Amino acid sequence: MGNENSGSVRNLVQIGAVHGDVHFREEQVPPGQLSAEPVNFVDREPERETLDALLAERRGARAGCVVISGINGVGKSALGTYWSYRVIGAFEDGQVVFDFDLGRRSLDEAAEHCLRSLGVDGDRIPLATDDKIVLLRSRTKGRKLLFFFDDVADLGEIEKLLPASADSLVLCTAREDAADLVPDGVRPIRLSALEPPHALDYLRRNGLRARVDAEPAAAAELVDQCGGLPIALRVVAGLLQRRVSWSIARAVRELSGRRRRHFHKVFSALDLAVGELQATEKELYAWLGVFPGPVFSTRAVAALADLAEIDAESRLAELHRTCLVEENDQEQYLLHDLVDEHASSEAVRALGAAKRDDALRRLVGWYRLQGAFADRMVMEPSRLRVVDDDVAGENPFATREEALEWLERERINLLGIVRLAEESGLRVDVIALCDGPLWALHNQHKHYSDTLGLWNWPSGAHGRSRIPSRSPGCGACAGSC
Repeated sequence: MGNENSGSVRNLVQIGAVHGDVHFREEQVPPGQLSAEPVNFVDREPERETLDALLAERRGARAGCVVISGINGVGKSALGTYWSYRVIGAFEDGQVVFDFDLGRRSLDEAAEHCLRSLGVDGDRIPLATDDKIVLLRSRTKGRKLLFFFDDVADLGEIEKLLPASADSLVLCTAREDAADLVPDGVRPIRLSALEPPHALDYLRRNGLRARVDAEPAAAAELVDQCGGLPIALRVVAGLLQRRVSWSIARAVRELSGRRRRHFHKVFSALDLAVGELQATEKELYAWLGVFPGPVFSTRAVAALADLAEIDAESRLAELHRTCLVEENDQEQYLLHDLVDEHASSEAVRALGAAKRDDALRRLVGWYRLQGAFADRMVMEPSRLRVVDDDVAGENPFATREEALEWLERERINLLGIVRLAEESGLRVDVIALCDGPLWALHNQHKHYSDTLGLWNWPSGAHGRSRIPSRSPGCGACAGSC
């Protein structure tokens, strides 16, 4: 009998003489722990390109690390999972998934889970967390592994779990922005809501193509009601699938009147996120619910909340880090539509009517003063003004262009402030704002829709009738003068 093999076998041992015991161990199967691939996934092409670039770059003896952040329901885990399936072949040694459950599960549990997933027997896993991490580094060195850590609360802990392997990647999702970890080699990806075309595409892919295409205007309004937030779009898609007799327009009406009833999952997630804030940031979040619009500057927020500007800036920065507020390229912060609605409900719940009224008066006064300074820089300083003929203090605007830029940037807020001032019976403030900053802006940039909109403005909450404008060309004060 010879020592030859022919044909195909899974395991083959060819032995001559044997002295002692023989032990057989089954080959360790690489872990494959990714959850099911998301269905009807849309867009996120720029973010996927960033992930592709990270996978391709040279890093030395260090695994790549990326953190996908954003508010609850924006699709962080979906993006991570979807992309992971696209590149699964790059990680031939397997994929390990661990959910930190926003700090409810520890670094020690994560290290032990990773070791067990890589085939380390329980009796060989050290007791101390640091020793587990050291063993994990040894087990991952030179291997091609994907670690997917979901819902991370403390991003500083993740670096301890990084494999010493350039061919491995650590992908995390978190509610906190990771921009400050860039010097440590972390690639941050901050997700925002879907743009309207992609949100509509999501609804079409969820069995609603015919209904969306039959009512394009109503479908666009429905997407706007959802703010492009994937979790809200999913709720709407499910609602329309259940209510097969509903038109898209009916769904819009339903959400317009009783949005919280249908979006309870969205608001419950925001309740949880706000509940984890420090007391000072939680209070500022409620103050933001008093603001007339979703976009605001640090100085306006400082006036609203009666804070020093430096304190307002630090608290806004914390809200930005936790992805509850966003930041644009004009040094302004903004709230997602549904977050804005949630903040408004927090303001009612946490602040009380008296505090909200005081805050409103501070904010109206601040815009009135800033608007008066801007008006004087843009228009002739000595022109006849109905009120605020003399404004004390140093003008914060250095040039006419700077003042005009501020007026344009704050246009929507100025209109909102006028409305709030009218509803609160602050008639003199209404006149000052319309006759000052809004007239200066209208004179320069001719926002006729603003002027006509205020002219046709219905009586406010106090039911007072309008007085005709003092001149045919005014209109901006809606007759309050």
